[in-house]
Amino acid sequence: MARFIGTEDADIIDGTEDDDIVDALGGDDEVDGLGGDDEIGGDDDDDRLFGGDGEDEIRGNDGLDLLSGGRDDDELFGGKDEDRLIGSDGDDLLYGGGGDDYASGGGGDDRLIGRNGEDDLFGRGGSDRIYGGDDDDRLSGGNGKDRLGGGDGDDEIGGGGDSDRLTGGAGDDVFIYTSGNDVVRDFEIGDDEIDLSSIDGIDSIDELSLAAEQDDFDLIFTFGDGRLMLRDVQLAQLETGDFIF
Repeated sequence: MARFIGTEDADIIDGTEDDDIVDALGGDDEVDGLGGDDEIGGDDDDDRLFGGDGEDEIRGNDGLDLLSGGRDDDELFGGKDEDRLIGSDGDDLLYGGGGDDYASGGGGDDRLIGRNGEDDLFGRGGSDRIYGGDDDDRLSGGNGKDRLGGGDGDDEIGGGGDSDRLTGGAGDDVFIYTSGNDVVRDFEIGDDEIDLSSIDGIDSIDELSLAAEQDDFDLIFTFGDGRLMLRDVQLAQLETGDFIF
């Protein structure tokens, strides 16, 4: 295993095709781990950290960092500031930390966690688990059977295609339905909203009621081949203000 230590200036560090440990230290650094299962730390300032092939662990720490794991199962940790975390084909963990972060899982069954800040989290392909955390976040599952949780704050949550489970948590949340078979687990009448603006032919609550079916405690809307279920909601409770048409 090779070990690389940078300086307090801006460094360019290339690893090896084996397992490396890289501590870039200060400065706006660029690191490419190349092959192997690498451990890469950015430390201070604005870094660009690339894992390459292999199962890598990358930590941005301070600064506005770009982290990219590569094609295998990687773990990316943004740090204190506003970071960009990019997954790829593997089953990745993307953890934003502090700041307003952007995370994109790519292919694979990924876990995306925003934590603090107003984060943009996109699962893309695969069956992903996405959690916003504190503040007002935007979550999108993409393709695959995803589980999304907003946490605290006023969040925008969209499952994307396939069969997704959406939980808003605290705050006034907007659930965005486009297609697939989605379940909203905690819709709060009068606080949350359902965005149906992408559904053709549904422009009012009267038109929406024609697509509704009550299944005991749950309310189901059917749109062509797709379906949206609101858990523990009665049709008679809903008003126009609960929807975006």
